[in-house]
Amino acid sequence: MYDTTVMKRCSKGEACCHPDGSLLPATREYFYADKNRLDGLRVECKSCNRRMMGRIERPKYVVPDGYRRCSQGDRCLTVGGPILPETDEFFAWLKHRGNFRPNCRACRSAQQAKWIADHPEWSCAESYRRSKLRNADKIKARKRQARKEHPEREKVRRHRRTARELALDATFTNDDWLYGLKYFHYVCAYCGNPPSMFDKPPVLHQEHHIPTMLGGAYTPLNIVPACQNCNLQKNAQEPNAWLAKRFKPKQVRDIKQRLAAFFASVRQDGAASGKTVKRLTKHDKALIRITQRMAEPSPVKRCSCGDKCVNPLGPMLPATNEYFSHHQKRIDGFDSQCKMCVSARQHKYNSLTRVGE
Repeated sequence: MYDTTVMKRCSKGEACCHPDGSLLPATREYFYADKNRLDGLRVECKSCNRRMMGRIERPKYVVPDGYRRCSQGDRCLTVGGPILPETDEFFAWLKHRGNFRPNCRACRSAQQAKWIADHPEWSCAESYRRSKLRNADKIKARKRQARKEHPEREKVRRHRRTARELALDATFTNDDWLYGLKYFHYVCAYCGNPPSMFDKPPVLHQEHHIPTMLGGAYTPLNIVPACQNCNLQKNAQEPNAWLAKRFKPKQVRDIKQRLAAFFASVRQDGAASGKTVKRLTKHDKALIRITQRMAEPSPVKRCSCGDKCVNPLGPMLPATNEYFSHHQKRIDGFDSQCKMCVSARQHKYNSLTRVGE
């Protein structure tokens, strides 16, 4: 058969530097592409073109499996580069490409630092300011939603701001508040009552034992949980004078002892330094989040039978389904009588019914 390969002569003629001579096959293997030519190929061969343009053949690097070569080559700044393991430790991941960046993290950081130095108007602070101005409405909506979902955080933020305006200490944290709620069993530290269903919202208030107008700081040694009634009645009054006006002498003595014991425990366990006093479980945190939104029952509930309660533990029982039946229409969600008293009453009623028959 005849050879049908189309041949093409290099434009350099006898001066062609290709080892096979100036007459070469008209293919991309020997000539670069040129769309402006009829045959689609350049007039000089690749060897002559490289010599004219001063091009140097790039060495072919062998990259093992699981490795990647940084695009900066010998200028790579990573120790041991430019061939590095193809992991997140050395290369950043691009989601839209589904692959790693061509340059390593060290080279990328150096490029970003150089660009920021050359463009000071696009610094981080300036970019953050522009972003805030551009997304002002979204930021306001996000903060408004966060205040609704976490009212306890908003309460802490508001008290901190008031303390700063009055040049007072503001070291009280959300962990200190949770510790205070758990210490007083989620009831008022003064009257001992849970939040009322008529409170708006029905949650305990962060009450300054010494008012801010009298120099009371926003610290763990001055904040106690109080119901809305006690907090609003006390207002900016001196605590001892208000207690004497509001409660009887015996109650005042018990309240002072209770508050002194609480502040002593805070001082002893380290809550005053801003640290969590006790590590709360998931159940405790879930219960606290619920009490911030609605009036939750006290962990301890008194049976309505009083001293006549037939439960061996007495009238003061844990407010759980183990001791009290569920009652949907009551505020705390439990029946006023414990289960044993209800069973005794039903048994007595049934026995009287049988005698009547």
